[in-house]
Amino acid sequence: MQQTILSAVADTKPLEGIITRISRHDIEIEMRSPYSGISHHMHLPQLESADVRKGFVYDTAVTEEGKETAEKLLQELYRAAFAFESHIDNIRMTYENYLTALRKLKSSALNTEAFSEARAALNRELFDGILDRKKFDKRMNDLLKEHNQYLVRERALELHFQITIEHLCGIEYLPLHLIMELIQSFIED
Repeated sequence: MQQTILSAVADTKPLEGIITRISRHDIEIEMRSPYSGISHHMHLPQLESADVRKGFVYDTAVTEEGKETAEKLLQELYRAAFAFESHIDNIRMTYENYLTALRKLKSSALNTEAFSEARAALNRELFDGILDRKKFDKRMNDLLKEHNQYLVRERALELHFQITIEHLCGIEYLPLHLIMELIQSFIED
């Protein structure tokens, strides 16, 4: 399928973009102007309707719903990028604080990499006969509990970061993947 060119208006600002990926249930757009190279996507849960014409695309043609959704995503992306750019200094500081807290958490808790290594070591001890099944199960359960605590704390950090960025931007909801893409575009590049 050819890339479909998009145009829309947000806050009297003309916007241009393209649909980079589309299926019945998924759509992804990329903004070309006034910001370049940032993208946004949406997934529709499994459609209840048996009508194959429902969704973002039918056969090889973008549906009206697909076109409207793409334009809406382009407008949302523009508003998010504009707000992000307007508050870049506070966002940069918030991002640095988030990374510091995340590094501290990863160094002090059973992160995913450490969990994988500990699990592999336990498996070797079980297979080598060093541990019996009962001791293995107890130690594995202890590892799982510790790792789950890490995952909950990691998610809490992400959520706090996301809510802080939403507040700084004055936007009710910004998906974390979009925040990270905007950080990559405005801060890390």
